[in-house]
Amino acid sequence: ENNKLKGILPLEMLEFKHLRILGLFTNEINGQLPKGIFQIDTLIKLWLNNNLITGSIPTEIQSLTKLTDLSIANNQING
Repeated sequence: ENNKLKGILPLEMLEFKHLRILGLFTNEINGQLPKGIFQIDTLIKLWLNNNLITGSIPTEIQSLTKLTDLSIANNQING
């Protein structure tokens, strides 16, 4: 939270195949959500609220069957 992170989410993050919680809220992350983030099927919590993320929610989000907590509010996401 509030780590002053700026820019797009790095693709290297997708290498964390056993990641369960990703909390990058209240930063300045921008750009679209990389579709690959939805291939991390171990994610149970994804907190990206209060950033500058744009675009729409990819349909691949349906593959996160273990996801119990999603927070993407206060971005520029549509759909």
